[in-house]
Amino acid sequence: MRPDRFIVVALAGLLSVPLPARAQYPFGRNKVIYHPHAWKVLETEHVDIYHYPADENLIRFVAPLVEETYEEFSKRFRLRFDRRLPLVLYNTHYDFQQQNILPVLLTEATGGFTDLIRGRIAVPFTGQYGSFRHVVRHEMVHAFMLEKLRRVMHGHGRFSYRPPPLWFVEGMAEYFADHPQNAQGAMFLRDALLHDRLLPLREIWRIQGSFLMYKQGEAVLGYIATSFGEDAIVRILENWWMDDRFDGVLRRTIGRSLDELDAGFRRQMKRRYYPVVMRRRFAAEAGRRLTPPHTFHIHGVGRRTEDGAIEIVSLCARDGALSLCRGVAGAEGGWKEWVLVRGGTRAAFENLPAFRSRIELAGDTLAFVAKSSDRDRIYLWSLSRGRELTHMDFDDLGLISSPTLSGDRRRLVFSAIARDGRMDLYRVDLITGRRERLTDDVFGDEDPDYHPWREEILFASDRDARGRRDRTHIYRMNLETRTITRVEGGEHADSDPEWLPDGRSFLFVSDREGAPNVYEHRGPVIVRQTDVLGGVSAPAILPGGDAFIATTYTDGEFHLFVYPRRDGDAVPVALAGGGAPPSPWSPPVSDTTHYVSRPYRTHFQVDFIGAGVAIDPESGDAGNGGVVAMTDILGDHQIQAAVATTSEDFASFLQSLNAAVTWVDRSRRLNWSVSAFSLNSENFDTPEIGDRETRTGAALGLSYPLDRFRRLDASVLVRRIDRHFFDIPLRRSWTASLFATWVHDATLWAVGGPRAGFRYYVTLGQTLDLQGNGLGHTSVQFDARRYVPLAGRVVLATRVITRHVFGEDDLVFHLGGPWTLRGYRFRSFFGRSTWLANTEIRFPLLDRFGFALPFGSVELPVFRGALFADAGRVTRNRVERRDTDWLGTLGLGVELDLGIAPVVRVNFTRQHDFRTIRPGWGTELFIGFNY
Repeated sequence: MRPDRFIVVALAGLLSVPLPARAQYPFGRNKVIYHPHAWKVLETEHVDIYHYPADENLIRFVAPLVEETYEEFSKRFRLRFDRRLPLVLYNTHYDFQQQNILPVLLTEATGGFTDLIRGRIAVPFTGQYGSFRHVVRHEMVHAFMLEKLRRVMHGHGRFSYRPPPLWFVEGMAEYFADHPQNAQGAMFLRDALLHDRLLPLREIWRIQGSFLMYKQGEAVLGYIATSFGEDAIVRILENWWMDDRFDGVLRRTIGRSLDELDAGFRRQMKRRYYPVVMRRRFAAEAGRRLTPPHTFHIHGVGRRTEDGAIEIVSLCARDGALSLCRGVAGAEGGWKEWVLVRGGTRAAFENLPAFRSRIELAGDTLAFVAKSSDRDRIYLWSLSRGRELTHMDFDDLGLISSPTLSGDRRRLVFSAIARDGRMDLYRVDLITGRRERLTDDVFGDEDPDYHPWREEILFASDRDARGRRDRTHIYRMNLETRTITRVEGGEHADSDPEWLPDGRSFLFVSDREGAPNVYEHRGPVIVRQTDVLGGVSAPAILPGGDAFIATTYTDGEFHLFVYPRRDGDAVPVALAGGGAPPSPWSPPVSDTTHYVSRPYRTHFQVDFIGAGVAIDPESGDAGNGGVVAMTDILGDHQIQAAVATTSEDFASFLQSLNAAVTWVDRSRRLNWSVSAFSLNSENFDTPEIGDRETRTGAALGLSYPLDRFRRLDASVLVRRIDRHFFDIPLRRSWTASLFATWVHDATLWAVGGPRAGFRYYVTLGQTLDLQGNGLGHTSVQFDARRYVPLAGRVVLATRVITRHVFGEDDLVFHLGGPWTLRGYRFRSFFGRSTWLANTEIRFPLLDRFGFALPFGSVELPVFRGALFADAGRVTRNRVERRDTDWLGTLGLGVELDLGIAPVVRVNFTRQHDFRTIRPGWGTELFIGFNY
């Protein structure tokens, strides 16, 4: 057995050691279970609600919501489940990100999901009942659609079929969950149409999974409903068995091809949105763009410099993550930018929230929020000194948003979602550290802004929404008396209040005219400040009060614009019910005492049964076989069984059989697994090692993540090793092994591989021969990789690997082949010590490549290139002549990037020994993940 296979590689792949999902073992970000929950199940008539202790009103709200939605969708889809529908409820989004139902790491962009295999619905509470209701209904549409397709296809003897296109699936969920389309969705569609970016339905795969795809899909489903009746949507599902092509199903259902549907939809969009151009302006006509094209900047705050430039701090996208950036926009144009705080690369700044939290600049002090471990943290930062002043943690608060400082910088107010899911306002005395809760109710209170000198705040809340989505209004709170007064209301959404320096007026964002724009509240009247076609949000007044910075969506990008304050037409303040405190309202709840409530119990069901072919990229062994995976509803416990063989005939079937069974527990921070296995492999390196090896035994695997970036893994194995050479026994013994691995991964990814950051791991292994037959050894492995973004999308990628084994056993590591020393035959060199260095510059070649065929056009994904140089050496062989001097490779690679899938790459190589370059070019094919 060789060390490049025994060090947990087999356990991670075949035996499923409890490690987080990752593209390249043992690297990858960690999923950390910070607080295990005492789960319970509430059984309604048709739904099992899995939950843990929370605000009692939340559970009483969810129960009638899911039953009401179940009955509505049962009629709409003409379907009733023959099983109970599972819905897993998380109190906050950060708890939701710790879920184990899906193996992937979720971001804040994921509002919920329905898994395709078991139909489990998972949703977090958002702090606002209107938006939460929308997410629950959206995901229940998915569950009904999946069951409808299954029933239809099985009823017609079809057990293998293509699902509908994603735009149709998500568009249906958005449309049935809550229509008509809201102002935010209309903003994306209108902007795409007016900037010629509204893709034909045949090409919508280009924006697969994007928010625009969701909104375009929703609008197309709305067009189908208004043109052919809402029932046509369900009839498309009922006719799914009639044709293997979506185009064919459309023809049979609504009498339109996909192209005809697209043409009709585009005509409807033009009728709806083209007239708007006469009433509103493009963003470039209303203000000055500060940030350069093809960038992402939001939540900007700023001040003017002596030479007339504008200095800005904002959230920006850098190298695939959100960071806090500082930029200067010159008076005559131009932009210079540098990073103040890089997000996504260390635990203190694991993530900077994108849209939900604003930044405040008070004098020289920045106040902003970043995620650290399982909660948000408030940072106060000195802009002039470029360093942290202090930070604040609150154990009982999860998601924190929009910190705002008082005029004397002594107090701070912010919005936060507590562990029970409630979103309220809090105030902290920065001198004493005393914290007080300003609101304590079922409403979602956000976007606070401190008055320039009074103990008073403005904030947005859904207090008058009565559970309706996208209905927030502006309120004023006197912090001394806690009196709350409505200052803006109506049948629209108002948000982002921002006091003006005079302390009498304020800016805010409203969609009252169909698109989010900035308005100024001047006592009894409102003056519109922007009227752009896209949308404007998060206004931040510049010192002096004559202009403001705002986030602007235009031409498919988020930018920072500066707009002058205007004196336009004034309209009266819209106050439904006057400025009195809002009338009491509570979410509609039901008496849940008649429902069965019970503790959660682990119950396994099959998640996956399959067969496939696997190749070990380190050892080169190949095999095929079957895998059965079973999990409980929460995904915290898993059983996997795998059977595979490398035999070429029936006679050697049992001799080549590989089998393993594993139990994995991911319910706590410390993940663990137990495995039993019997593994067989072939080896033709040296007669001393043998030609075949069988390993039978058991293993215990442990994994403890310190945070998202750092992890300690350990494995203990007890096994019997049998080595043969053409059926002649060589060595046979029982061994016990201990392996420990420290992993650090702070890389940021783009298409084709990591784009920036650093990752490394160190593995130590000790094997004891319990019978003294010469199989004891010690091993050490080290692998470090760095990625440096150069100009544009060019990346410098480097890797250094060294591996060593010591002891009696005749074990070796290998070099050679596209995974290690490129340009040489696969596993050409082996030794008890190996050294490898890889360097390459990766760069874009073609972003789009297509060609027309008689049956349609074909378009390939991104092509990238690489110039590389490798160096490697093997030493300490039992036979000295097998040691090598330093060997090298120079080469060029061309690869086809398939998104999250492995790349397909061809390398053209030249070998050298650091003295001469050998003649002739070699070629090799590589399918996998770039290092």
